[in-house]
Amino acid sequence: MSNSSIISGGSPIPAGDTVVADQVTIRGAGTPNSPLRVSGGTGSLARTTPGTFIAGSSVRISSFGGVHAVLSSALAISSADVLGVLTEDSPAGVDLTYQSTGIVTLTTAQWDAIAGTSGGLDPGIPYYLSDVNSGELLPRASITASTHCLTQVGIAISATELQLQISAPIVIP
Repeated sequence: MSNSSIISGGSPIPAGDTVVADQVTIRGAGTPNSPLRVSGGTGSLARTTPGTFIAGSSVRISSFGGVHAVLSSALAISSADVLGVLTEDSPAGVDLTYQSTGIVTLTTAQWDAIAGTSGGLDPGIPYYLSDVNSGELLPRASITASTHCLTQVGIAISATELQLQISAPIVIP
């Protein structure tokens, strides 16, 4: 397959080009088996939790004291839902900007801070919600018998890109 494809009879999207519609970005030059890459599904949500949330953190909605965002955690099924991943740092008092579908692109340093990696994400490796530190991610290899819940957040497609594939939390007996 070439580096361009036609969407619903429209014009081809050549390698490196981007088309945006309804907050979803479609980029050309994916892989030979999947020539288009989609990113989007962004939103903003208020929060009441103090402190700075860093880019790459997984967040969920909490209705305790009003609808707002809090960091997700795999410590219990009640906190293991993931709405999306933060696309930028958010200081205290600032609404959170998150992405719930598509590809999240951050620097290798940002991914290192949230996933405990060195040099960014490992391509092809799925990343799961941490049961150690709220909002953080763990590679599949870090999941142990002491893990309480399992929530897949996405699969790394490069050192700087995570293809979101958010799953429902599963309780580990």
